Amino acid sequence: MGEIRGRVSAAGRAGTDPIAAGLRRGLGSALRRANRQCGRRTFEAVRKSDCVAVLPRCLAFFCHVPIEASTATWATTLATDRGVSEGKASALLSVFWLTFMGSRLATALLLPAGQDAVLVVVMSALCIAFTIGLAVSRNSKTTCVMIIAAGLILGPVFPTLIAILLTNVEAPLHGRAVGVFFAIGGIGWTVVPMLIGYCAKRSTVQKAFFVATGFAVVLTALSAALYGQH
Repeated sequence: MGEIRGRVSAAGRAGTDPIAAGLRRGLGSALRRANRQCGRRTFEAVRKSDCVAVLPRCLAFFCHVPIEASTATWATTLATDRGVSEGKASALLSVFWLTFMGSRLATALLLPAGQDAVLVVVMSALCIAFTIGLAVSRNSKTTCVMIIAAGLILGPVFPTLIAILLTNVEAPLHGRAVGVFFAIGGIGWTVVPMLIGYCAKRSTVQKAFFVATGFAVVLTALSAALYGQH
């Protein structure tokens, strides 16, 4: 009897185990499909929201970096064209970079929390002022003052844009967002100084700086829009 009872029990287990295993597999498969669909919807929602957050900031960087690059590239030419000696023009470029780094450091240490977007709007508007100043300057003193002012104005913009970018993007996508940010900005860094150089050949470097003024206007508009979103 004990042997028969054991065989029946074993047969029962053999009969029920495949059913239970099948149920487990079916349930697991359904759960995996639900998770994939939920994850896909979540990813698509995050991706769309991040695109909305990233692209305006990338375009702002696209407009900012050519102003910075053009000022650094043409500063000595602008100065010498206004009668500054080459030695003093080289020293002026060094002062530009010192004020550039000093203003960036001061911003990092002193800017109140939550004022990033305000700073970018103010500095963008000042970019319009100094690029026009360089384009219409008629003496060496004004040109030198504008170049030094440019260092103070341009320095804080780039790191502040990075801070605004990362604040509005999900942490797992920070690497991709920064990559897109630099890729779009790099286009502006390369193309716009070339455009200014082309315009300089047709007229003068000084008049060509009105191109930088145009980008400063667009940068100000984008910065104002970012402030509205902030």
